[in-house]
Amino acid sequence: MELSIQSKTYALPKEGNAPHEYEDAFYPERAGFRRGKSVRFAISDGASEGMLSGPWANILVRTFCRSGGRLTGSSVRQVIARACDSWDVWKEQYLKRRQLAGRPVQWWEEQGLAVGPFATLLGVAFQLHETEPQGRWEAAALGDSCLFRVSEGRLKVAFPISSPSEFGSRPVLISSDPRRNASSLGSISYAGGEIARGDLFLLMTDALAAWFLREAEAGNAPWDELRRFLDRDSEEDFSEFVASLRCGGKMRNDDVTLTFVRVV
Repeated sequence: MELSIQSKTYALPKEGNAPHEYEDAFYPERAGFRRGKSVRFAISDGASEGMLSGPWANILVRTFCRSGGRLTGSSVRQVIARACDSWDVWKEQYLKRRQLAGRPVQWWEEQGLAVGPFATLLGVAFQLHETEPQGRWEAAALGDSCLFRVSEGRLKVAFPISSPSEFGSRPVLISSDPRRNASSLGSISYAGGEIARGDLFLLMTDALAAWFLREAEAGNAPWDELRRFLDRDSEEDFSEFVASLRCGGKMRNDDVTLTFVRVV
């Protein structure tokens, strides 16, 4: 029997922020089961210091997931180039909406708009055989959003960061301005391999990923602690879980995105 993909995502803003202030992004937005020759997922962490980083992160994940083909240096660069083009269109519409609403751009916003937003990107593509239980996964990353593959009860892949010490204050970021991306595009990381029924992939933005790696490094199994949120509707429970990590000093206060992808 052919493989299929089950997914579910949890997303939370920083403690003290409203939901509309969440600046991460993920796609697809709908949870459930998926079949097909190619299935894609992506998450992005919009840089808080940038203006309109949330919308830029959304454009990045949607552009990645709506693209096709194998993940290569050329194809990932094309995704980013198309996202930059989409940003130009979105920005023009955003400025028009503000003008029509009587809220034109103020002088203190002009510099932020000129520089543009920045964000990370982690995308994964699953190639599924249409008639047999076989498949592969490929991932590409720019920045410190992470993918973890758990198979047979063990952490088999940590990508692109494998140690909590690798997280820093200046991750590689993608700019909405293609002229600022020359050095970033030289830092794209790739990973991939075969998949098997029962494999669990966890995509996380950096705050949760750092906690996850610290727990794994200490000999614990954080994937088991998170797995309970996959099979039940647990938005409130997940929010309480994240709040407990923040209050206990185990995770810094940042936007949190967690996407489960299970091969079934």
